[in-house]
Amino acid sequence: MGGDDVSEIFIAYPNEPTDIGQTIELGMSGFRKDHVATWVHTATPGELVGTTIRGQIDKCDILVADVTVPNFNVTYEIGYGIGLNKKVIPVIYKPIADAGKYINDIGIFDTITYESYENAIDFTTLLNSANNKHPLFTGSRSLNLQQPCYLLDALRRTDFANIIVSSVKRSGLFFRTFDPREGPRMSAPDAIKQIASSSAVIVPLLSERIDDSFYHNLRGAFLAGLAHSMEIDTLLIQQGDSPIPLDYRDFVKVISHPNEVEEYIQELATSAFKSVQQVVDEKPRTSERLLERVDLGATAAENEYRDLGAYFVETFEFKRALRGEGRLVVGRKGAGKTAIFWQVHDQIRTTRNVIVLDLKPETYQLRKFNEEVLDLLSEGTKEHTISAFWEYVLYLEICKKILDVDRTRIDRDQTLFEKYMKLEVIFLSNQFLSEGDFSERLAKLVENIAGRFRKKLGMSSEQVLSQPEVTELIHIHDLPRLRKLVSDYMSVKQGLWILIDNIDKGWPPQGITADDALMVRTLIEATRHIERSMTKLGVDAHTLIFLRNDVYEQIIEHTPDRGKEGLIAIDWTDPDLLRRLLLERLIFCGIADKRDFFAVWRKICVPMVGEEESSTYLIGRSMMRPRFLLTLIEYCLSHAVNMEKERIEIDDIEKGLYSYSMSLIKDIGYEIRDIDPDLEQIVYAFIGAPCVMTPGEVNDYLQEFGIKAENIESSIEQLLWYGVLGFEERSQAIYIYHVNYDFHAFNAKMSNAKRLNDLFKYTLNEAFWPALDVTAT
Repeated sequence: MGGDDVSEIFIAYPNEPTDIGQTIELGMSGFRKDHVATWVHTATPGELVGTTIRGQIDKCDILVADVTVPNFNVTYEIGYGIGLNKKVIPVIYKPIADAGKYINDIGIFDTITYESYENAIDFTTLLNSANNKHPLFTGSRSLNLQQPCYLLDALRRTDFANIIVSSVKRSGLFFRTFDPREGPRMSAPDAIKQIASSSAVIVPLLSERIDDSFYHNLRGAFLAGLAHSMEIDTLLIQQGDSPIPLDYRDFVKVISHPNEVEEYIQELATSAFKSVQQVVDEKPRTSERLLERVDLGATAAENEYRDLGAYFVETFEFKRALRGEGRLVVGRKGAGKTAIFWQVHDQIRTTRNVIVLDLKPETYQLRKFNEEVLDLLSEGTKEHTISAFWEYVLYLEICKKILDVDRTRIDRDQTLFEKYMKLEVIFLSNQFLSEGDFSERLAKLVENIAGRFRKKLGMSSEQVLSQPEVTELIHIHDLPRLRKLVSDYMSVKQGLWILIDNIDKGWPPQGITADDALMVRTLIEATRHIERSMTKLGVDAHTLIFLRNDVYEQIIEHTPDRGKEGLIAIDWTDPDLLRRLLLERLIFCGIADKRDFFAVWRKICVPMVGEEESSTYLIGRSMMRPRFLLTLIEYCLSHAVNMEKERIEIDDIEKGLYSYSMSLIKDIGYEIRDIDPDLEQIVYAFIGAPCVMTPGEVNDYLQEFGIKAENIESSIEQLLWYGVLGFEERSQAIYIYHVNYDFHAFNAKMSNAKRLNDLFKYTLNEAFWPALDVTAT
């Protein structure tokens, strides 16, 4: 392979536990030092450790990295090696207790295909076969010109995390994110693709005191290694003085004041804009292998803004939303609510003389309003307070949107000039609340209102305020005048659309509270009032509020006025529609040139899995959610590409299904936690369980897991609602998505099955079998 001065294989491993290093050093003892080396042998006195190790990875052909225990430096080095187009082999020392266990939570390495060893002989064998591997990254890059920045988001929206997001928005640098609230496990292939298409990367490093900081910082180490090796402008930023790993310590900007964040991000944005201006939209090298050209797009709509319109499937439900035939767009997480949000937004805003608000409030801001304002008020005062808050926020945002949209129009239309200037004067009357994006404005408004309430009420709770007193505290601007000026201006407009997403995103671990429910209900009522006011002016006004349907069930379904709202349910129930979603993406990436799904599918995937057609097999384990289906296929595809296959084979599906199953347990656990925090880990109750169980067996597994007898029935109901459990009907498994997610219809069918069959049994969804070590009977 290399010459005399080249370490052809470089081995990275953690300093602790020492058993790992001793076994590795013994296993490589028979190799020439210029052929195999470790970080211990390459340390150069007087040189920085990170510089020396990067230099060794630069020169080697193969990087072997031990990932038995989580280690920031090793994780960084793996990312660095992958970005340099090296052959990278993660390995695990099996004798260590819980070896590699963290991989199930973080992901990354389970999609790279890692090896394992138990002793020095095993490790020697592993080194001898290392040359049979191939690089994960081809070296080709195509810059995402619409969203050139990639940001590692945080699970908890601390002030530090919020300042970074706000600063990026103010910089004008459009960005994509990895959001652990959407999916906690990072896929290595997706991370590689995201970094390779970026001109700027932002990685916040969190204090070890922050929830999820350990896994967050491991993800950050991997992304930083990728970005540094690809020579992408990268901002590693840390608040406080927590220890920073040696490999990338010199790259980290440590801040002591929030204002420093803005400065660093503006500097990064300037460099990124130059890169975008200089780049020619270079297409990736055409690979001879078909699978390497398959690109199914991002699983999160926020990260596929550039291409979504090209392959978006316009369902009947989407067309209903576009016609304004409902007010609530409801679906499971991963069903495509945000995709519909952006497609409605993009299509409506092209209509002349229509104002379109696209609002995505952050949960932490509303939580702060609950904690610092509502907790001080009596129950009777709360509803009026939140209603006043929402009306004020919405009129402010309509005003801001008018000012932005018509800023150049007033130069051509003098009839609007006076009305426009009056709006601008009242909006700018509080400069503090007029700056930044919606998220920043909302945060400042909440802080300002909370301060006014604290000053008025002190720390006493459940105070009774009159409606005028509440109005005075909430409305920093003169709302009646603001309302009149907005209405006067809107009278010359043809339409108003208010689109609201994210209000239920990242509900806190304590679950949905009565105040959360009130927050959503009063928002709906406030938009209804605005619609009525605009309709009287001849303005065609519509609202679309996007909610998870489990949240809808908790908040809306049990309220007296539930029938008032037009409901658009977007959950998917037709396998052929999911096939169409896949086909559109395959056509877009150039794999297909005709609309025959099965002809295209057979090019990239084995046609049958056992006795079942392969796309049917995968769709059957996707729980009928587009995001889950795309994630599952990406896992299968990743393994096939890593093994240089011509198509996805049975073993690729098996390994992909295992990774997907592990991820799915986490995702479903987070969804259940939002409704009932005590049940976040409940799916693990069925480790080793049979795939079909009697009611008594289900009870036993749940009780053994720690569920109290009085909570068994409600726990089973949650498992049925989320599709973890189903029931057997005529030897066929029935899950909630088989009855259009109608829980009443599902219960009726289940009751009928119990009545007709003395041997009624529950079924465990096949999507969870690999992770739970369940075998078919």
